[in-house]
Amino acid sequence: MEEARVDWMDQLGYGFERMEAEDVVSPVMEVECSYKHPTTFKDDIEVLVAVEELTKLKISLVYTMSVNGTVVCTARSKHCFLEKGRPVSLQTKFPELYESISLSMAG
Repeated sequence: MEEARVDWMDQLGYGFERMEAEDVVSPVMEVECSYKHPTTFKDDIEVLVAVEELTKLKISLVYTMSVNGTVVCTARSKHCFLEKGRPVSLQTKFPELYESISLSMAG
C-alpha cells in the first residue's frame, strides 16, 4: 500500500522528495485491511488507490489489491500532514495538490 501511495503522489507531481524538501510529511495515522484471498510471494499484486476523504489536515485512502483480476485485499489508510512536526493545512501549503486531489474525488 505504501508503494502504491508513493507512486500515486508521484503521479500527482508531489512525491516524497518534493514534499520533504518543503519540510512536509504525511505519516500514517491508521490502517485497516480486509484479506479476501491468500497470495504468494511470487504473485504480482495490482494495487489501485483512491481518495476516500480529504480535509485540509488529513487524507483517507482506499486500496483494492488484485491478482489476475481477483480481489485479494481491500484496505484503508489515514494520514495527516505535518510541517516540522506540527499540523499543516494541505490546502494552504500545496493548493495545487489539494485542488488536484479534490478534482480526482469528483471524477
